[in-house]
Amino acid sequence: MKTIIKTKNIDKNGASRKPDRVSNNNLNYNTMVTVIGQHEVKDFDEWKKGFDVDQPNRDKAGLKFKGLYKNVKNPNDVTFIFEAPSVETFNSYTSNPATQEAMKEAGVISVPNFSVLEEA
Repeated sequence: MKTIIKTKNIDKNGASRKPDRVSNNNLNYNTMVTVIGQHEVKDFDEWKKGFDVDQPNRDKAGLKFKGLYKNVKNPNDVTFIFEAPSVETFNSYTSNPATQEAMKEAGVISVPNFSVLEEA
């Protein structure tokens, strides 16, 4: 199941809530999910330094890094893959103001797009 990120979020009970990164009432919020993220950065090498520095925060959040890719036509278009213990864990990490500030400081220049997948 693929979830496209929206700016408005609905919790698992259908109620509106503070915007975060993932919303889909059909997801099991307690199931391991795979996250494929994409965004454009100002400069890949500079962004990568910030990405690497944030690894302890991702570890603390329970995110497991699985891969990092650059678009062959635009090396500043970055795609990354993580596993997260649950949708809510991923939401918590991405909606954290410290995470959002770290992304900005690292040079993220586009709105991140996340696909959250559960095993079929």
